[in-house]
Amino acid sequence: MNVEKLLKLAKSGDIDAKYQLGRLAEDAGQIDEAKKWFHEAAAGGSPAAMNAIDSLLLLAGDAEKEIRAAAIKNPNATAEVKAIASLLN
Repeated sequence: MNVEKLLKLAKSGDIDAKYQLGRLAEDAGQIDEAKKWFHEAAAGGSPAAMNAIDSLLLLAGDAEKEIRAAAIKNPNATAEVKAIASLLN
């Protein structure tokens, strides 16, 4: 699928398209762009995007800070995410 089609789908809320755009950005070395798309896909419930974010954060060494921030900001965070965040405090 081409990038323009993915962008159109992502703008309409397609979670998989957002994840795919994140992968394309990551493969191109555009890590900030990849994080943006992965975060959008993860907010929609994509486990693959959540794993991709974890991988990027572990590489950057920012995993703890991001997990705490996500758990605090997201009222819909799962109990598992909140439990992990509490372990990091």
